[in-house]
Amino acid sequence: KNGKWDGPWEYYHDNGQLRHKGNYKDGEKNGLWEGYDNKGQLSYVGNFKDGKQDGLWEYYHKNDQLLGKGNFKDGKQDGLWEQYYENGQLKFKGIYKDGKTDGLEEHYHKNGRLRYKGNYKDGEENGLWEGYHNNGQLSYIGNFKDGKRDVLWEYYNKNGQLTSKGNYKIGEKEGLWENYSENGQLSFKGNYKNGKWDGPWEYYHDNGQL
Repeated sequence: KNGKWDGPWEYYHDNGQLRHKGNYKDGEKNGLWEGYDNKGQLSYVGNFKDGKQDGLWEYYHKNDQLLGKGNFKDGKQDGLWEQYYENGQLKFKGIYKDGKTDGLEEHYHKNGRLRYKGNYKDGEENGLWEGYHNNGQLSYIGNFKDGKRDVLWEYYNKNGQLTSKGNYKIGEKEGLWENYSENGQLSFKGNYKNGKWDGPWEYYHDNGQL
C-alpha cells in the first residue's frame, strides 16, 4: 500500500514449510506474529507494535515444550523472563529493564536444584553471588563489582569441602590464595599480583607437612 508492505504476509522454508506469518502496517510489523521450524513446529509467538517487539513473547523447543517467555517494551526485554529445559524444568529466571538484566537472577540444574544466583545492575553482575553443585552443595560464594569478581571468593567441591579461597581485584586474583586437597588439608598457598603468581609459594604433603 503506497509502496509499503501492508496486510498479512507469510514466509516459507526451502522445503515449503511455513516459516513466519504475521501482519504489516505502513511497512512495519504489527500485531501477532508466529514462527515455525522446517518441520512445522511452532518456534515463537508474540506481538509487534510499530515494527518493535511488544508485550508477551513465547519461544518453544522442538518437542513443543516452552523454551522461554517474557515481555518486550519498545523492542527491548522488560520485566520477568523465564527459560525452561526440554523436560519442562525451569532453567533461568531474571528481571530485565530496558533490555538489560537488572536485579536478582537465578539459574537451575536440570534436576531442579539451584545452580547459581546473584544480582545484576545495568546489565552487570553486582553484589553477592552463590553457585551450587547439582547435589545442592555450595560450589562457590563471592562478590562482583561492576561485572568483575571482587574481594574474597571461596570454592567448594560436591562434598562441601573447601577447595580454594582468595581475593580478587578488578576481576584478577590478588594477594594470598590457598588451595586444599579432598581431605581438607592445605595443599599449596601463595600470592598473586594482577592475576599472576608472585613471590614464594608453599606446597604441602597430604599429612600437612611442608
